[in-house]
Amino acid sequence: MFFSRTFYCFVLFYLIVMVKAYTVFNPECSRPTTSYNFVLNPDFRGTLDILWSSLFTVFACTWTIQHPNVPEQRRGRYPGWKGDLRWGLRGFWTSIKLAFSIVIAPEIIITIATSDFILARLSFRDINAHFKEDNVPWTLSHSHFADMGGFVIRVADETEAGLVPDSKISHHNPYHLSAADILDLRREGHIRRLPSITEEELHDRSKADPALKAIAVTQIFFSMLQVTIRACRQLTISLLELSVLAFAACAIAIYALYWKKPKSVLSSVTILEYKGSIPPDVFNVLQQRKIKNQTRSMVRVLFPPGFSPLRRNTGFPGEPFCNTGSKWTKVSQGTEWIFRMSGLGAAMIFGGVHVAGWNFVFPTRAEQIAWRTASLYTAAFGVVIYLLSQSARAGYYNVMQWGKCVASWIYLFSRLFILVEIFRTLFFLPPDVYVSTWTLNIPHFS
Repeated sequence: MFFSRTFYCFVLFYLIVMVKAYTVFNPECSRPTTSYNFVLNPDFRGTLDILWSSLFTVFACTWTIQHPNVPEQRRGRYPGWKGDLRWGLRGFWTSIKLAFSIVIAPEIIITIATSDFILARLSFRDINAHFKEDNVPWTLSHSHFADMGGFVIRVADETEAGLVPDSKISHHNPYHLSAADILDLRREGHIRRLPSITEEELHDRSKADPALKAIAVTQIFFSMLQVTIRACRQLTISLLELSVLAFAACAIAIYALYWKKPKSVLSSVTILEYKGSIPPDVFNVLQQRKIKNQTRSMVRVLFPPGFSPLRRNTGFPGEPFCNTGSKWTKVSQGTEWIFRMSGLGAAMIFGGVHVAGWNFVFPTRAEQIAWRTASLYTAAFGVVIYLLSQSARAGYYNVMQWGKCVASWIYLFSRLFILVEIFRTLFFLPPDVYVSTWTLNIPHFS
């Protein structure tokens, strides 16, 4: 709630200077006076051409690259059409939050995607190295499917949570397993054989739409080509188009990292089923990994509590995985270094593209300075967080916590300024920005 009010107040305060008379140019093109076999497009574009084309590209990027984890199962709750509507809106709201997070901080999504990919690669390697005798083809897609909560232990009980005898510890029903959990259970003999499900069956569960992906890729290609051609011809590029280029670069990276990950799977596969509750020896194997290893959400590596709109406080054993990425295990210092470098590199690329607008035309000199400051800070944000993390290792933990909180809020307002400015400057563009290029003849959405 506080975040929403802050955002609205920021936008209203910033746009208040636009409450004044504005000018409109209405082009008058000559129309054909006779029949022609082919009529070319005019050699100019309008403000709405820039706006709709850019917005559709951002929508294509933020919607098609979403690969949420398996959601909580309905299990007969909320019956009737009202329940259908409520459950559908719940999933839609999750997608909206994911899309909003990608718009605000796509570099965080790249970091999460990197952690998911590395975890899947590690479990893929370990499972195939130890259990070839199972004769079950375990692919990278299987590891991704497991780490998104696709395999579960189910208790033949209608209660929402089972109760482990003796230990009196509650757990979620069904109990969602990661690939590392499956590896441990197989190693201890609680699973006699790896889950026998083919990669084709996994992708059949996936809700990936090839047509929608093709449209998104086409739109991304069009945006990148258009900016490149305009730069080569020394034509002005709007800040909105520049920002879309940054989104496109991030989208390509996320597409590559999630290439083998099933998309929007709604149901899980039961690999173990018990009556009453999960046996203590099985439950202890799962809990030993949580106690033994240092696990944390990838968002927590970069941000303090309460900052990310995706963050969710968890802790109930076996519950569905939250969408901040799989919980990753600190296997080695080298692995953690890869996680951190992915976030740092993504921030540099995303912020660096905005730095390219250093000498663009702005309504005022103050806005130009603010843009330069905000774009530089977003590009260097990963370095700032890394340096603050190092201060914790030197014994200054409180300094690190306060520093991350302040740095995160500065980053938030920097991103909000950039988001508002890319739309505000649409009303103050120089004339040559409306000169079109041959790229408008390429099929695209506008």
